[in-house]
Amino acid sequence: MKMLRINEMEKKAALLVGGNALICLGVALYRLAALGTDPYSAMNLGFSSLTGFSFGNCQLAVNAVLMVVMISGARQLIGVGTFVNAIGVGYGADAIYWLLQNLLGTNLDLASRAVLLAAAIPCSAMGVGMYMKVGLGISPYDSIGVIIESKTHGKIPFSLGRMMADLTSLSAGIALFLCSGEPVWKAAGIGTVCNALLLGPMIHFFQKALFEDHRALRRRLRRWSRLNQLMMRRALVRLVPAWK
Repeated sequence: MKMLRINEMEKKAALLVGGNALICLGVALYRLAALGTDPYSAMNLGFSSLTGFSFGNCQLAVNAVLMVVMISGARQLIGVGTFVNAIGVGYGADAIYWLLQNLLGTNLDLASRAVLLAAAIPCSAMGVGMYMKVGLGISPYDSIGVIIESKTHGKIPFSLGRMMADLTSLSAGIALFLCSGEPVWKAAGIGTVCNALLLGPMIHFFQKALFEDHRALRRRLRRWSRLNQLMMRRALVRLVPAWK
C-alpha cells in the first residue's frame, strides 16, 4: 500500500510540474507572438514594461499580494501547487521566452507570429488542465473568482467573478502599456480574444482526454464494436438470399 501511495504522489508531482511547464511555454509563446496575451499576463507585462523589472519579478510581486488576499479569503485552496505556480510560472516564462527569442529572432513576420499564437493556446489549456486536475492547490489569480463568490455569498457566481478579474487585469495592462509607450496590442489583441473564447473549452477537452477513465472508454468501444458486428451479421443474413 505504501508503494501505491508513493507512485500516486509521484504521478501528481509530475502532472503538477509538467502542467506548470506548459503554462510557462504558453505565456512565452504569447509574448513572442506579440498579438495579445491572457489578461493576467497582460497586466504583469504592463508592470514590466513600465518599471523595467523582468516579467518574472513583476508576476511574483503581484502573486505575493494576491497570496495575502488568498490567505484571508480562500485558505483551503492553498497547496504546494499554489507556490509552484506563483513562483515558477513567471520566471519559467522568462527563461523560455529568452531561449525562443535567441532561437527565432525578434523580427518575425505576421504568419510566424500567428503560428506561435496558435501553439500558445493549447499549451496553456493543457497546462492549466493538468495542474488543476491534480488538486494540490490553485494559483493566487485563479482563486479570485472563488473569493468573490464566497464574500458575496453566491450573489456573484464564480464565472462572473472571474470575468470581473479578467476585465480588471486587462484594463490595467492596457493602461500600463499606454503609460510606458509600448504598443497596446502586446497586451490586448487577437490573442486575448482567442484566449477568452477558446481557453475554457480547451481546458475541458484536455481534462477529459487526459483524465477520463480509460477502462470505461474501452468498455464503451467494445459495446460499440459488438453492436456493429451484430448489425453486420443481420445485414448479411438478409442479403444472402437476395444474392442466391
